[in-house]
This record gives sequence, C-alpha cells and structure tokens, in this order.
Amino acid sequence: MQSALENFKEALGDGIWISFLDEKENLEQTGVSVLGYKDTGIFHRLIESGHSVDVPWNKVTTLFNLARLLEQIHKTEAATFMYRLILFKVYISYLFNLILFAVSLCDEFSSGRLEEKRRKKT
Repeated sequence: MQSALENFKEALGDGIWISFLDEKENLEQTGVSVLGYKDTGIFHRLIESGHSVDVPWNKVTTLFNLARLLEQIHKTEAATFMYRLILFKVYISYLFNLILFAVSLCDEFSSGRLEEKRRKKT
C-alpha cells in the first residue's frame, strides 16, 4: 500500500493533500470529521492560514482514486478530507462533465451507435 500512496503523491504533485498524507497537517486539529461532511469551514480556515486548496481539473480523478485507496486502508478521515476537497473546489464543473458524459452515452445508446461499436470490437 505504501508504494501505491507514493505513486499517488507523484501523480498528484504539490497540493494540500501532500500535507495530510505526510501528516504535516493534523486532520483532527483542522476539524476534519466524517460527521461534518457538509462543513466547508475547514477549507476556509486552511485558506486563511495560507494554504492553497486548489484542485486542478486534471487531478480530480486521481484525487478521487486516492480517497478510495485511503478508504480501503481504513484512513477514513483522510479519505473524507479528499472527497470534501473535491466537492468544495470542483463539484459543479465535475458534476457537469459527468452529466455531459452520461447524456452522450444515452444518446449513443438510444441511437444504437453504442451497440454497433460494441459489435465491431468483437
């Protein structure tokens, strides 16, 4: 698991997530709690203390996958922080892109193009 975490760090590069993964920032002191999932105050406090909470659009999926890994190794608080960071910074645009993707799949499915592509592959 340690090598997977190192690979995620390398893929994500610099960001607030590194501080939490390297335990330079204490999740408990910053107020991260699974129960406070709607509270965005943590991010405002981090910004006020000089931290950047930006999430580049091309890192969202990697950050989401890191959160999934953290869940699997029972680091629930860290996973919760990563999920909440995604929701805090890019929720609207990420959700919008997922909706566009779903609409395009529905269009392909309803027109029969999806089935046609599947048959060509086999």
